Amino acid sequence: MSHSPTVQVAAALGDLSHSWDQLVDTSTSPSPFVRSWWVDGIGAGPGGVLKIPLVFDDDELIGGIPLVQDRLAGTLPRLVSIDGSDYVDLVAAPDRELEVLKTLRRWLADRRTLVEVVCRSDAAAIDLVPQPRWILARTVAPYEELSGSFDDYLANRTHKWRATVRKSQRATERRGWTVRLVDPGDIGASVKRLTQLHRHQWVNSEFFRLSERFSSAARAGAARGEVVVFELVDGDVTLASQVWFEVAGCSYAYQTGRVPEAASAGIVLFAAAIERACGTGQRRVSFLGGDEAYKAHWASQAKNVFRVRGTTGRLLPYLAGAIASRRGYVPWREGTSPAMAPWPPDPVSASTTPTVET
Repeated sequence: MSHSPTVQVAAALGDLSHSWDQLVDTSTSPSPFVRSWWVDGIGAGPGGVLKIPLVFDDDELIGGIPLVQDRLAGTLPRLVSIDGSDYVDLVAAPDRELEVLKTLRRWLADRRTLVEVVCRSDAAAIDLVPQPRWILARTVAPYEELSGSFDDYLANRTHKWRATVRKSQRATERRGWTVRLVDPGDIGASVKRLTQLHRHQWVNSEFFRLSERFSSAARAGAARGEVVVFELVDGDVTLASQVWFEVAGCSYAYQTGRVPEAASAGIVLFAAAIERACGTGQRRVSFLGGDEAYKAHWASQAKNVFRVRGTTGRLLPYLAGAIASRRGYVPWREGTSPAMAPWPPDPVSASTTPTVET
């Protein structure tokens, strides 16, 4: 007798973490922001509750998507992607993505809520967002495929950029500065150092809101071998720091920070991280969401990323539509494709080479 999959809503992945992560490994878009250590470690911020609709076929977990339940402006009920997630997607067993999607859409249809996700343009999660649908924000996630050594990777960069990377590395060596890979047992302390350095570089950043929760997630991810931190040090003094995720064959640059006097530290740490990615057999390096021009030096390709909002119920579409109209959000009508952000960005800004301190 045939039966339909069912949805069970969880407040954490907990004992299902291993089964969930196995599904992430085989998903079409294995984002680090659906890994169990991220979902349970970051969780929900103030005013929100983690809600993970999990799809089961009898006792077998076949998919789901991590969401947070809160209220937009303290009023309108909303299901939204977890804080700090650059992009997410459905998690589904091989060949069961459509089944998981349909099951989650039926589950959503019984609720009166805004649904707001951050996802790439090719993500199945877009089809989870009900109509009417609006684009709240759009950016790109630059990336580069890896297929050989770090020297092979550099050979595909411009001559000017290769010279800049080598010059930055030589300047670092002359000063006696070195790059170290932080021991997994020291990740908690390294996140504190990263937060301080990030504050030096960026006075206002969303990362500061997440720093304590991120520390918890990073420790769990490091224990799994999926969070690594690179530091540029002068003896016992940390001058710069970068945190990377290594998930399902891809290395993701997540956060960085440095002291003002280490202007070229980012170049040196990016080079070290990408060299490690090449050496450990990663298939791709990703710079996540953001169209900052410097990324064009490292990555020639990009996926578009959208923050998309839709609504269920009868009254909410009218309220959401009024908000969308007032704020100038772009409607995303069914059967249409939104305009894509260009990559690389403006060639003049992309070709600008950072100053390298000597």
